[in-house]
Amino acid sequence: MITIIRQITMSAILAKANQDVSDGVIQDLRYKDGGSVVFKYPDYTIVKYHTLDGNDDMYIGTPDVDIHVKDK
Repeated sequence: MITIIRQITMSAILAKANQDVSDGVIQDLRYKDGGSVVFKYPDYTIVKYHTLDGNDDMYIGTPDVDIHVKDK
């Protein structure tokens, strides 16, 4: 039996999302709070915070998730 372990990193997820923006697959919403960004896919949303106060969190959720996800 062969076991394959795949590791998915936050950097790889963000690189793919940025590539999808460059390729015109999705659009992103960028915020002037230090660099936070929301990537909207049909089936899910990625919110990557990069705020001036040091928030560097990332959330992956349902399509209705928005920049305010940390407040919920």
